This record gives sequence, C-alpha cells and structure tokens, in this order.
Amino acid sequence: ATAEGQIAIINSLIAQKVDAIMISANDPDALLPVVKKARRRNIKVLSFDSTLSSKDRGIRLLPSSPSFIGAIQIQMAQNDIGGSGEIANLSATAQEKNLG
Repeated sequence: ATAEGQIAIINSLIAQKVDAIMISANDPDALLPVVKKARRRNIKVLSFDSTLSSKDRGIRLLPSSPSFIGAIQIQMAQNDIGGSGEIANLSATAQEKNLG
C-alpha cells in the first residue's frame, strides 16, 4: 500500500480496536499522525524493516532473516498486549527497496 493506503488501513484498525499494529512504513513522517492517534487509544505500534519516524518510534526491529523477524514480531506483540488479543501486521509495497 502507498503511505495514504497505510494510513487508511491503520485508521480502519484503530476503529476495530485492535491491540497492536506491526508495520513496515512506506513514509515514516506521513504515518506519524495516525501512529500517534493509535497510541492515544492504547494500541501498541511496532515497526520493522523500514522504521517509523524517530519522533514517535516505539519498538523497531531491523532486518534479519524472515523467520527470525516473524518469531520476534509475534513475541513482541504477545508481550505488549499481555499474551492475548487481536494483532494486525501491515507490510510495505513490493517495490520497496528493503524487499529486494
């Protein structure tokens, strides 16, 4: 999704009252307002691969192996939401430099 698409998805997840959102941001600064909105509603926001703006960065996971990243993401989300709840995982577009 584009940054605008990611914003729309995050707004939808906020409305659904998910417990956590994991995202690989297309535009870290463009997502800043919606990430702050999610955090104001006590939704944990975690970033991986391409990070969120340092102005509102919570937890960041830098690239590694896909299986390791997946395992760490699940563990971090479980820890953040107390072991149970609904989690959404958003990723970047196929054209992103870090996916090549």
